[in-house]
Amino acid sequence: MSLRRSLQMMTLRQLGSALITCLVTLSACGGSQTPSAELLIQLKASPASRFEGSLDTSPLTPVGSVEGELDLDALGRELKPAEKSGDFTLLPPSPCGKLIPAKRVLQHYRDRLDEVFDEHLLTARRADQTSLTFPKMEHKAPLPKGGQAGDVISAYLGLDRVLSFVDLKELKHYERCCELTGTCGPRMVSTLYEVKRGVHSINPADPTLRKTLLAFEQKHGDSLNAQKRKTLAVEIYKAQTKVNPRGERTAISHIEHRALPAPLPAPLTQVALNVTPSTKIRCKGKKQKRASAVEFTITLGGVDTAEELLGYEITTSNKWVDLSLVKHNPRVRVGTGKIGCVPGEEAFTNYEHVCPKEIMLMAFPPACGDVKGKGAGDFAWTAEASIYAPGEAEASYHKVKSSAVVTTVHTR
Repeated sequence: MSLRRSLQMMTLRQLGSALITCLVTLSACGGSQTPSAELLIQLKASPASRFEGSLDTSPLTPVGSVEGELDLDALGRELKPAEKSGDFTLLPPSPCGKLIPAKRVLQHYRDRLDEVFDEHLLTARRADQTSLTFPKMEHKAPLPKGGQAGDVISAYLGLDRVLSFVDLKELKHYERCCELTGTCGPRMVSTLYEVKRGVHSINPADPTLRKTLLAFEQKHGDSLNAQKRKTLAVEIYKAQTKVNPRGERTAISHIEHRALPAPLPAPLTQVALNVTPSTKIRCKGKKQKRASAVEFTITLGGVDTAEELLGYEITTSNKWVDLSLVKHNPRVRVGTGKIGCVPGEEAFTNYEHVCPKEIMLMAFPPACGDVKGKGAGDFAWTAEASIYAPGEAEASYHKVKSSAVVTTVHTR
């Protein structure tokens, strides 16, 4: 055989080998390659989850165990145990909530954290399935709308940020308010774990998926064991996210919570009202142009245990003329026969926002014709003390009334 004939025979064998390779890979020569049908079947046979990280989740509470929507504003919100063991209910904001130092929050991003995690999930979409649960982190995520049964689900969950209070000692005013008003829950959210989350619902004919599977098959073969499934879960997600980087979102996955002080059963037990006029009170006679003004010293006793959030309303006769404060106080309001006070928003840190336990009032005695009986008329004073959340004038707690104190108005 000549040398030329030998070269022609070798060329034919090489062409035949190339043709066989094309057929094995189920592709047409010159066309796009596709993964084997066996690989696609195995892909949907059972789910695969790959978890990496050092975060200990045992002391954490997954958001799925909390009834109510959790977001970044949930830090400091109160919880109460639900009927189901281990579950909690997120309570509406407490009136004491404004005392939580909202701007004093630690934000530890992933690159500053010692303990993080990453979880990749690969599974097949079931009919009417709307959510997906990451098995290791017990976190539930919604599935993209519009998917169909049999789609490949590729998902990822990774710790992105941890939010907590700078110093729990800074919650002392909030906790004191909870004790006095009894408006807080038994526990509060003290730490939030924010994750980066992505979920893809992929049609099996998706070109990016097929390209990823083909590359995987050429490297690892089309027989999937547990370890290969985990590796494939990561590779499919990375490829899909590269095509759709906006598919990732942040969400709260877990929380930590701590106990709050129990409310005091009776922060106010009694109120001792004392009214001391500066002089003997005489009514205004018919021939008098004006009666002499009288100053009253009003003091409240028995309220020291709750003085930070003390509020009160003092009631007296509406026959006093021009009842007013001797010295202005921004918290105290005086009307006809009524003196009221409600603590302000800064009651714990600014004495001007606290209701005074002693005030000075001035009034002119009534006309003698308005005084019943001959010789003397009795003008009573009573006080109702309550607890108020700072700056909340509409609701009061633990109301206690004093005994009546009588000041006598003399007619002669």
